[in-house]
Amino acid sequence: MFSVLKKNVSVNTRHKIIQFLPKAIRHVVIERYIAKQIATFENIKQRLGDEWITAMPGWSSTGLADTGKNSGEVVSNFWRTIPDEGANNSAITYAEASILWDIPWLKKHIDSLLHEQGSVLDFGCNAGRVLNVLMEGGYDGVGVEINPLAVKKGKETFPVLKKANFFIGEGSEVLPKVKTNSVDLIYSCAVLHHVAPEKIDAILDQFSRIEPKFIVTMENEGSLGCRMYPHDYRKKFSKLGWKEIVTEYAIDIKADLFKSIDDPIIINEMNEGHGLATVLRVYSR
Repeated sequence: MFSVLKKNVSVNTRHKIIQFLPKAIRHVVIERYIAKQIATFENIKQRLGDEWITAMPGWSSTGLADTGKNSGEVVSNFWRTIPDEGANNSAITYAEASILWDIPWLKKHIDSLLHEQGSVLDFGCNAGRVLNVLMEGGYDGVGVEINPLAVKKGKETFPVLKKANFFIGEGSEVLPKVKTNSVDLIYSCAVLHHVAPEKIDAILDQFSRIEPKFIVTMENEGSLGCRMYPHDYRKKFSKLGWKEIVTEYAIDIKADLFKSIDDPIIINEMNEGHGLATVLRVYSR
């Protein structure tokens, strides 16, 4: 159903249609859509091998296509070298952005798990907008970020981040430096879906090796584009011995918010910031 709507109706219209379905039905629609996107992505990788990235929607119209590289390393290079200004994903953009609906949603779950005590590791923290909120709320913070300019901007913008411990570099390279049992919770907020398939397993293996009490993923699991990829997190974590103990869908949060918000700018931010296939999952052993 989701795929049919995506092909035939505008984004705002299909969002509204999905949102007003009964909750149980829309959850089924989302999970089936995610599964289909994962299968589509797997087929592309099997068909093209190391050149899979050239088949991603939007690839030909990006600056990435000019590099002549045809592997996931292109993606890492993009995030590692993104300029401090003039880009949608720059550190300045993230540092100056307002606190949107998704951060309180994530914090609510972390608070319910840790009760505002303990340490959290923010994977792909960028300028630390989320980590700042959590540290202000009483948590000790650890940040993993590939772009050193983002960490610098974060410390300049959010004074509490000067107390955080940062590991700067690509996740698969720096996560091994994080000691086992050194953090209580690891979370990713719209980051893992930017990780190329060649690197995702190594990163999740390290999440597991660090052995936190909980792992929280809040990802657009149906994403499929030149810098966004669907990964089967549930299957991957299950193989590592983790159990999914909480599942919440952004579509439920948005359905309630859309009924009370009449500002088209905010609605557009909600649509663009996280797709309706965004799911928050909590894993524990």
